[in-house]
Amino acid sequence: MEKVKTVLGEDFVSGANYGIANAQSAQFYIDLKDYNKRKTTAPQYVTQLKAAFKDFTQAQFSVNSVDAGPPASDFTARISSNVNRPAAEKLAADIASYLKTADIKRIDGSKVKIETVSVDNADVLTRVDSKAFVGITAKFVDSDTTALVTLTQKAVEDKFTDKKVASYGLAKDAISFNFGQESENQDSFKTLAVAFPLVLMVIYIVLCSPVPKSVAATANFYGYTV
Repeated sequence: MEKVKTVLGEDFVSGANYGIANAQSAQFYIDLKDYNKRKTTAPQYVTQLKAAFKDFTQAQFSVNSVDAGPPASDFTARISSNVNRPAAEKLAADIASYLKTADIKRIDGSKVKIETVSVDNADVLTRVDSKAFVGITAKFVDSDTTALVTLTQKAVEDKFTDKKVASYGLAKDAISFNFGQESENQDSFKTLAVAFPLVLMVIYIVLCSPVPKSVAATANFYGYTV
């Protein structure tokens, strides 16, 4: 925390953990002076803090500004380890190694920049719905999360096909993906993509349908045109 205070200087107000920690990670929230009372913006401080902790080797360090809405989602893959945990750990390590050097590009040709890649601590057994798994997490440099997680997922699926996953001694569907809020956002967009054309069709049918004579007569009567 002292190093953080050194970077932020007089703009530092307070820092707190709020009990958000586990055996693998911990989060600290830092309050700055009101932006009207400081010259340096939060994104600029993010850049400065990343530079200050660039050579920090005791643990992985990441910093982000807190904006409106939910935080940007990381790319998260899970390898089922119920049957063969050593094989799951090996596959997770290979996926992490691939992501560190993968040449993933957007449609416009720009490269997807991955800031850090980490694999869950092998000494900690993580379960969801009573199913054990080994997790891989990748943090992105940029914030266009929807495009980034989609492109990264496709790259992993193309590289680690069902046949290749099975060669590790795991079920071919051992890899799953969970992007938290971003997954919910994508599901919402998929639903909208199906519903919106149907709504347009209903509106079109209503507008093109002939008006019954009784309704037309009533409308004319109340409009004082007979």
